[in-house]
Amino acid sequence: MEKDFKFRITPNQGSEVHWTDHGFETGQHILNKGEVNYMEFSFDLLVQRDDITKASLSELLAEWGGEFFSQEPRKYKNNSGLVFEEFSDLNYYKEYYGRFLENDLEIDKYISLRLLGTHVFDLELILNKSNADISNNGIILLLQDLCRLDSFAIFFIRDEECIDIRKKVDTEDELINVICSSLNWDSPKGVLLTKNID
Repeated sequence: MEKDFKFRITPNQGSEVHWTDHGFETGQHILNKGEVNYMEFSFDLLVQRDDITKASLSELLAEWGGEFFSQEPRKYKNNSGLVFEEFSDLNYYKEYYGRFLENDLEIDKYISLRLLGTHVFDLELILNKSNADISNNGIILLLQDLCRLDSFAIFFIRDEECIDIRKKVDTEDELINVICSSLNWDSPKGVLLTKNID
């Protein structure tokens, strides 16, 4: 009888990945057991509420009786199909990452949107296991959209609560390069990325 072990990429991403006797499976990838050396990452985006539409995000509403309502917690979707859930406990960032916040990142001026699904893991596999083109990857397209904003922060958290460095980014290339290099299995890094937060 085949064993089927299920585990989550991170407690916060909300998508399951299956580990079977034959390998490892997400919606997009099947690998043999010996091929996987992944890190767990979560992706929390902090934007000002007024910038949500500038970042190509629209709220996903629930319908009941012909009327539409915000979900609880609120959910947002971007043009490339990524879904985010609003995370309201901003004190979490102060408690766990206070040493990286310094005095310049006023968390309370932002809303936190946590990326749902296996999108980070899918990008991680592409970068570490193939030479596939990533220009149309949903996360890469999101990063390009974010560069149009005046300011934002990304908590790219490794192994549930680990941030290794803080980096200020100014350009699209810089942002994409930092995210991609953080996913390298040889030297993975949790990163707090900020733009125009001084």
